[in-house]
Amino acid sequence: DIGLINTVPSALKALLEINGLPGSVHTVNVAGEALKRNLVESLFEKTGVQRLCNL
Repeated sequence: DIGLINTVPSALKALLEINGLPGSVHTVNVAGEALKRNLVESLFEKTGVQRLCNL
């Protein structure tokens, strides 16, 4: 199972739009782009992610 994903916010947004984030993911690290509040809210509303780190 995948528990940790490292990505950029634009790719995370695309994954959320297609329900492409595996249910086993509990931690997401993002870097390289600005992280918008609405993306953070969507991540926690639509998934079981427990931790988001903006690097």
